[in-house]
Parts: sequence; C-alpha cells; structure tokens
Amino acid sequence: MKTSLLQESRRDHKQSRRDHKSSKSNDQKNAKDLIIRQEQKSEKSTKSAKHRANIVQTSFEIPPENCQVDTQGDRRAVFTKKILLSTSNPTNPVPNVLRRYDPKKLNKEGTNQVFLFVHLSGKRVQFQTGVFIKPNQWDNDKGLVKRTCKDCGAHNLELARLEGKITEIMVRLRLKDIPLTLELLQFEYSKPSYGFDFIDFMDRAIKERIGVDIVQSTANHHAGVLSKLKAFKNPILSDEVSDEFITRYAKYLGVTLGNKQNSVHGNIKTIKAYVNRAIEAGLLENKSGVKNPVKVVACKTEFLTDQEYRAMVDLYRKGTLSSSLQSVLRWYLFCCNTGIRMSDLRRIKMDQIFKDILILVPKKSAHTTGKTVKIPLMKFALQLIKDEGDIHMDGLVFNCISEVNMREFIKLIATKHCKLKKSLNWHSSRHTFATIFLRNNPGDVVTLQKLMGQSKIEDVLRYLHIDTADVTKAMQFQDEY
Repeated sequence: MKTSLLQESRRDHKQSRRDHKSSKSNDQKNAKDLIIRQEQKSEKSTKSAKHRANIVQTSFEIPPENCQVDTQGDRRAVFTKKILLSTSNPTNPVPNVLRRYDPKKLNKEGTNQVFLFVHLSGKRVQFQTGVFIKPNQWDNDKGLVKRTCKDCGAHNLELARLEGKITEIMVRLRLKDIPLTLELLQFEYSKPSYGFDFIDFMDRAIKERIGVDIVQSTANHHAGVLSKLKAFKNPILSDEVSDEFITRYAKYLGVTLGNKQNSVHGNIKTIKAYVNRAIEAGLLENKSGVKNPVKVVACKTEFLTDQEYRAMVDLYRKGTLSSSLQSVLRWYLFCCNTGIRMSDLRRIKMDQIFKDILILVPKKSAHTTGKTVKIPLMKFALQLIKDEGDIHMDGLVFNCISEVNMREFIKLIATKHCKLKKSLNWHSSRHTFATIFLRNNPGDVVTLQKLMGQSKIEDVLRYLHIDTADVTKAMQFQDEY
C-alpha cells in the first residue's frame, strides 16, 4: 500500500515538472514572437520613412499635347479596366494602368475615345489612344473592344501597344532607380524616340538598303558589324547612343575581341552611318551624331614594280603552273592590265566587250554614282580572254573559283613561284595598274580617274606609289650643279 502511494506521488511530481517546463517554453516562445513582430514593424516604418524622403518631384513646363492632367477625381460613371503591375522596389512604386471609356460623352458620330490613364501622388494623367468606338462596342469586364466592331482587332492591338509603351517606361525608370512622377512619365511618353532600339533599326535598315544603295556583299559586311554590336549590348535604347557608349564599344572591339585598330575604325564608321540615318528619320534626339574615337593607321599597301610585274607575266607565258594556279594568275594579270576589281572580274560577260573596249558599271558604285567605265583592252588582255577558252552557259568570260581560294592562290604564286618577298592581296592588282599607268603617263591623273571609275581625284591618289628608282631618277638634276 505504501509502495503504491509512493509510486503515485512520484508520477504526480514528474507530471508537474513536465507541465512547468511546457508552460515556461510557451512563455519564452510567445515573448520571442512578440520581439520579432515589433522588430518587423519598426523596420517597415523605417522603410516607409525612407521612401517618403527619397521621392523626388520632377517638373516640366509644357505637358505633352496628347496628355491631360486632372487633379480632381472623376465621379462620372465610366467603364475602366485595371492592370496591376507588381513591384519589388518600394522606393519606386509602379502605378496601375487603366483603360477608361465614358459612354455618356459622345461626339456627333455617336462615339467616344478610349483613354489610358494612371494615378500617382494624388494626380491622374490621361493618354489619348485614338481609338473611337460606340458604347455598345466596349466590353467593360475584359477591357476590350467587342467583336461587333469591324476594327476590333486593330483597336485592341493599338490599346495593347500603347499600354506596353507606358509599362516599358515605368519598368525602365524603376530599373534605373529613378523616382517615378507623373510629369516624368508624361515627358518620357512624349518622346518620339522612346522604345527605339538601335539594334532593330540597323537590322531593318540593312535589309531595306540591299539593291537600293548597297550590294549584297556590303550588306553582309554591315551584318557582321551588327553581330558584334549585338554581342556587346542588345537592345540599345535611344539615350544610350552617345560618344561615351561608342568609346566603350571601341575598347571592347580592341581589347576583348582583339580587333586591329583599322578594323575597329571601320566598325565604328559603319555604325556611325546608321546613327546618322536614325537622326535623319527623327528617331534619335542626339542631333550631332557620334564621333569615331579611333583613327586610321596608315598601312603598307603592296603593289608590283615593273620588274615584278614582268616576272609574273613571264611565269604565265611559260605555262609551268598547274591548271588551277595558271587560271588564277591569268585572272590576276587581267586585273593588273585593266585596273578592275575582283567583284567586276567575276561578272564580266562577252556582251560587255564592244570593239575591244570593256564597258561596265563597277559593282561597288552601281547604286551610288552608277557611272559607266570604258576600258580599252590591249593585246595582252585580249590574249588572256582567249586563253580562258569557251564562253560558259551563263555568258561569263572568266570561270572564277571562290574568292577565298583566289586570294590564297595568288599569295602562293607570288611567294613560292615568283620568289617575291611580298604578301600580295588581290587588290594589289588595282594599285599596280595605277602605278604603272602614271609611270608611263606622268601627271595624267584625270584619265586614270576615268579608267578606274573614281568620282574624286583624292580617291585616285590613294593608288599612287613611287618606286625608289623613280625617286633617284627624279633627283638626278642635282648632279648638274
């Protein structure tokens, strides 16, 4: 009996201790929760105060014509659709965009305009949409033009486009941590260049220019420039097109991509041309354009001297080369003899040769000056055409291989077979023609300009090269004293 009472007493004691511990634990937990709630409340209050302190009002004297500011609440019965935009940045609130249609205020045609508007800081800004419909054509629940309107598709797309424009402005300002005000929203919305993406503009402009003022090869080059620009930044908005941006991009081309200085200059030059087009179209506010921060470095242009040119002619006449190398040398010598470019060589047809005169419009200038060039064909040039063999099905005089192989083969011929210490490119044939012509016709730059199809004398002078032997001969008059 005593044992039973003792055991019961011990159980009661243990249960009492457990109850006490549980009660103490609950009290500690409640106290901890209370402290956490107080800290959260204090933090929220601090953030709210910071937000109020950070709001900056921006004012502009003239609001845009298509916006109407109303500081009083509109109590008329109107149809609206609310579009909620979430934001994780409490210091830069994004207002709600609403669609508003008033069925009571109608014009003579019995229609009224759908408006977009937002509220911020107790004010409302209203944007015209240009969408006029009748009251029975508006779906208040969906905020859309009903199908009973024949232009419902176009109207709804226009409303969505304008809504998207306002949304883009607000999100853009939020990402830049710029406090949003109604005046700033009005100002950004009124910009004709807002939403302008230079990448998209340049892409479309390249495609539109093909066959109008540039050829396909030039368009391919411009597309290559655009691909590099895309890799650097995409999209590029209107206010980002500046001298500072171009300088950073030039550094990216030179340092990151390892492009040479002249290549960087050429890339920037192409971009600058499309920036000027965007300015002319009124899509950029920067009326002065951008500057090219990279200067052109004068590089050595290879050409053949009289002796070197004769050595290549002798090699051709020997006929010791393989058929493929012999053909490439034939085409190169024809360019040296006529001064035409590779792009023109590849497209010459027999109907362009009349009484031993080659008549053509250079491909490079076909969409700019469009001038016709007439080049007399001498005996050696006519022999090269004869050596080419039969005229092909497409009427082309020369059955050229790929441009890449033509360039590689002429380098091989010059270094290995002619033992020249020069890395010839195909354009050296044009420089050779100009240099040899003036050596045999001193001072006749005007005729050379016509033969080469250049529009300016300055362009011809780039092809002129003075040999050391010519300089020595010109200075011999000093020996008479």
